[in-house]
Amino acid sequence: MSEDIGEMWDDYKRDRQKKKQENEKSSIELLKSQGIDFIKMKGACHYKVGEYDYWPSTGKFYNKKTGEKRRGVKNLIKTIR
Repeated sequence: MSEDIGEMWDDYKRDRQKKKQENEKSSIELLKSQGIDFIKMKGACHYKVGEYDYWPSTGKFYNKKTGEKRRGVKNLIKTIR
């Protein structure tokens, strides 16, 4: 029984990782298609988009100056414009 649970957990983690990779790819493509400039931070899995730090795999974005935290690439695009 515990092996079944272990396999289910492994499948779940693999599916989440795949979804995060898909999210990153589609989010970056959307930013590009909207003409929004961004910089991939060296050695990190996040990007700098305007004044925001952005993690495309989860959709989280954060402004260090204002403390604003939100999610979603479409919300990020609206916020920047």
